[in-house]
Amino acid sequence: MRMAAQIAPSLDAELVLLHVTHLPAGLVEGSEIRPMPDREPVEIGSFVRGATLAELERYAEELRPLGVAVSARVELGDPVRRILSMADELDCAMIVMGTHGRTGLAHLLIGSVAEKVMRQSRRPVLTVPGSFPDDAAA
Repeated sequence: MRMAAQIAPSLDAELVLLHVTHLPAGLVEGSEIRPMPDREPVEIGSFVRGATLAELERYAEELRPLGVAVSARVELGDPVRRILSMADELDCAMIVMGTHGRTGLAHLLIGSVAEKVMRQSRRPVLTVPGSFPDDAAA
């Protein structure tokens, strides 16, 4: 995120923090869950979006002092399709993604969202290793 925050001002761009997730197995959007026994049921999509958005907003607050406009979004669905469709919808200048660096069997079985986005995107994609040191981006 820090790398993207450093690039955004040079593109006169807003940084959009996007997290795409699947719902837990067996649950569909519209289903209700009871997060605590003494609480009212909530719609699962709203619950997942709300919890994840709160986390993204904490990251956004850390980046705003760097002088970049930052917003946060949470989407449900297939990560590759949602990332690409959001990039089109927001007319993004660039997609910046962190990578987990899986190799071998793990990469073969799990695949790489970043790799699929790079192959399918019509926009520039910059990938940054998850272990990229914070001070190296400065």
